[in-house]
Amino acid sequence: MVQLRNGLALALLGAALLLASAPASAQKSRDTLRYVDSFNLDVIDPYHTGAREITMVIGEMAFDTLTYRDPKTFEHKPLLARSWTWVNDVTLDFDLRTDVTWHDGVPFTADDVAYTINYVLDPANRAYHRDWVSWIKTAEVLAKDKVRLHLNAPFGPALEYISLLVPIIPKDFYDASGRAGANGRLVGTGPYRITEFVPSRGVKFEINRNYIPDGPKGTPSIGKIELRVLPDLATQAAELLSGGADWIWRVSPNHLDNIRQMRGFQVASGSTMRMTWISFDVEGKAGNIFQDRRVRQAFAHAINREQLVRAVIGPGGRVLETACYPRQFGCATDVPKYEFSIDKAKQLLAEAGYPNGFRVTLHSHASAPQPVIVEAVQGFLRRAGIDVRLQMHGNFKPFYEAMERGEVPVAISSYGNYNIGDVQISVPLYFGGESRDTVRDERLMNAIREASRTSDAARRKELLEMVTRTAIEESYWVPLLLQSVHYAYSSDLDIPLWDDENPRFYLAKWK
Repeated sequence: MVQLRNGLALALLGAALLLASAPASAQKSRDTLRYVDSFNLDVIDPYHTGAREITMVIGEMAFDTLTYRDPKTFEHKPLLARSWTWVNDVTLDFDLRTDVTWHDGVPFTADDVAYTINYVLDPANRAYHRDWVSWIKTAEVLAKDKVRLHLNAPFGPALEYISLLVPIIPKDFYDASGRAGANGRLVGTGPYRITEFVPSRGVKFEINRNYIPDGPKGTPSIGKIELRVLPDLATQAAELLSGGADWIWRVSPNHLDNIRQMRGFQVASGSTMRMTWISFDVEGKAGNIFQDRRVRQAFAHAINREQLVRAVIGPGGRVLETACYPRQFGCATDVPKYEFSIDKAKQLLAEAGYPNGFRVTLHSHASAPQPVIVEAVQGFLRRAGIDVRLQMHGNFKPFYEAMERGEVPVAISSYGNYNIGDVQISVPLYFGGESRDTVRDERLMNAIREASRTSDAARRKELLEMVTRTAIEESYWVPLLLQSVHYAYSSDLDIPLWDDENPRFYLAKWK
């Protein structure tokens, strides 16, 4: 099936290459960067969607946050806030810039900050990611240029969340029905302003000439940016090569060499913070087979992760050894390494009472990871005598609902961490007793609770590293890889890329 899929993709790319009878011409002359993407563009605001393309890519172009996390150094820098002060463990003050205006010319004030946070906190507004601010009790205006956050308890990654997950929207951004911009204020303070939005079709942006001149996001350069939604990846490649687009991403690694050889284009590959791993029903809802650590360890030894990265992921992919992104705060990297050994896997299965292996259903979902990864894992496990059947769910919701019902004995999952450089974004989900926790280890749940309530960085680090280390020592997870992302774009375009799956178009320039 993998070979068939790859062959079809190459055939489609071949058709695209035939369409590109002449070198594509970027829209440098019109000063318009055109890119295409495949996500479901149903809404435009960052608080009523789960699409990271809106919360991150579009969000950072149109909106700003109080602070900015440098993608290279992970340092927090002032953005809409000039400075911040911890009054105590549960009180955080921000002094705001007074020279910022919204895209419609209205001054930015503390009222907008309080409106944003209190709106998302209110359950009645049904914000998709209310959990991004649920550690805050309320936001209080102290002055026109000063806002205070009252926290429910000490929260170590507060600035990480503020920098990456809390874009500030203007007061009365939503109307009474919850529609963004329905009051005529579909505006932000970011380097680009939204000039047109058509659901399921696309968005158009224009440069904000009055953008913060000395901010950490830099100064935008390209005059206009246009996004169009094209669900099919082969169609995206054809659009790029025929001159209808200047930039695409998530290109198949099989296509990179072909595009690289075309005059007028360049390609790039990078790692991401998107982890892929196997998890088990250690709790025993779906049976007791995976309550035996030897069975879980057999899975760890049965998969050749180096080959998986090399043959399936391609350039930019990395083997993952631990239960977190290695650069994150609280991520333990001094963990056991499980070498690839079919013989060792079979030995462990025999010791656990399965000398002839067993049959099991491996669950995943269509959103991520890619089916080709799931199929490759299935092949490795079958070599060790584990007869794996695949159950692919349509998306996240039915996948996690089946897990909560105890119908998922073993699963393969992915999580992109939303670029957060702290394991607090992930460990409560998978080891903290929440609905996705299929382990229910009291030691880990207690450690996560304590880590979430202390402002002592050293203690937090100790607790979180214990959690992520134990996850590997007990083989609660079999970490597989960090996924890569592949880009193809016009040779006229210069855009910096980092290992966080977040293209920053506001930094793009024409050569």
